[in-house]
Amino acid sequence: MQGPRIDPHLAKVPRFRALHREHLRLVSALATHLELPAGAVLNSQRGGLEFILVERGQVEVRRAGRIETRGPGEHVGDDMLADDGRAPAIVVASTPVVVEVIRREELLGLLDDFPDLADEIRAAAAAVSTGRERAD
Repeated sequence: MQGPRIDPHLAKVPRFRALHREHLRLVSALATHLELPAGAVLNSQRGGLEFILVERGQVEVRRAGRIETRGPGEHVGDDMLADDGRAPAIVVASTPVVVEVIRREELLGLLDDFPDLADEIRAAAAAVSTGRERAD
């Protein structure tokens, strides 16, 4: 497990941007550090259930016939808590990668334990969904 190293990156993500420092640390402590080869699938077969921060290398984000590329400092999956009906994205390493991954079920467990954190994330998600904040 890796943790506080990703705090600064999470602080830039709209759904996590407004979190208090301690809450940001709690969320980042859930991150799993992975080093994977090109061609590796980074998320579950259902897709969309992980937040993935790219530290090194590049990944392809495949969703509904479209392919986007993400590189160092970029992320995918900040909508992992949303149930918005969008097609799930599959994330594949296009080069060898180093990533930090936060799984949805682990974040949901944390939110159960810290209701005030859950309230902060819900408020941020509402701001993103109503257009007051841009989703990345």
